[in-house]
Amino acid sequence: TLAGLNKGNEVEGDLVVSKTNTWIETLNVLPHEPKGGVIGDLVFFDEDTTPWTSIGWYSINDLKRTNRIAKVGSYSLGARWGWHGGLQISMRDRDTSVFWFQENSHVRFWTRSSTSNNTLGIAVTPLGGTYYWLDNAYKAGTEANEWYLVDIPVPEKFLKMPFTGLSISGPGVEHTRYIDDLRITNVRLHAGPGDPPVASIDYVAASQIGYAPKMKKQFTSPIDFSSFKIVRIRDNTVAYKGGPPIRSVRSDVLGTPAPVVYIGDFTDLTKPGRYKIVIDQKESLPFNISDQVFDGPLVAVQKMLYYQRAFTAIEQPYAERYWTHPSDANKAPEGVVKGWNDAGDLSVYMPTV
Repeated sequence: TLAGLNKGNEVEGDLVVSKTNTWIETLNVLPHEPKGGVIGDLVFFDEDTTPWTSIGWYSINDLKRTNRIAKVGSYSLGARWGWHGGLQISMRDRDTSVFWFQENSHVRFWTRSSTSNNTLGIAVTPLGGTYYWLDNAYKAGTEANEWYLVDIPVPEKFLKMPFTGLSISGPGVEHTRYIDDLRITNVRLHAGPGDPPVASIDYVAASQIGYAPKMKKQFTSPIDFSSFKIVRIRDNTVAYKGGPPIRSVRSDVLGTPAPVVYIGDFTDLTKPGRYKIVIDQKESLPFNISDQVFDGPLVAVQKMLYYQRAFTAIEQPYAERYWTHPSDANKAPEGVVKGWNDAGDLSVYMPTV
């Protein structure tokens, strides 16, 4: 039910998909994204190999399909996860093969671990971009070696973006983990030659940190415009009217061919308040103009630098309990007494030191 094979019992790069009439059979006859409807579940693992998906891992050892421990069907995927284990699953041709989440889409899989209270980070990989976090999958309690279901609803903001894969990242503790019946429900797909369609951008993009009153204030629009309005959230009155874009930018962030976005400016609006930008039928999410808009981000940076401080104890009340740990001075490279751990775990690389 979970992994594919090339040689013996070792996973060499191919994953396995469902033998039933699921997405892989559809891809074989459909070289482009469907124009409407939902194509069901994207099942990455079953007992047949396929050229459409691939697997990678980081700090995972002895990755193999096993029929000794399974929750659904006959097999699961087992491995020894390191201090920062990560499993990456992707469509092999990531330049032309993508999938779109649909309404009520979920990422689901069964998992069990040799240790308790592990947090798994679930992320997805957009076309031409880096990871976007979906959520953490945390099993509360003290039990170990019990199967539990991870079922994460896909946020609405991801529904109109093309993705090429997903990843499961492990906690900073060595353990053995099994994963079974991993699937993404409700997806549309594009595979084969040619560029996939570019995802639409529905929102006018304003800074969600906010703007200080006297700073330069700009936003991004997915459509060209001759004018725009800044509307007060409190009473829906117009606080500012602006003209056409000050410039346009071609961006490949959302795939190829690269779409053009348009930049508007409202630097002259300095009165503190909570606002949104309106262009025809499109709007921005609310944002603040305030002298205090950077206070929160500053505190977050200060916390991050404390949480990831290396070779010392991280303690309450300065850190929440999941971030606390005793001194890790024994992990310091010879001659190193200060620095920061990398990526929220207890590993240290020269750039972070």
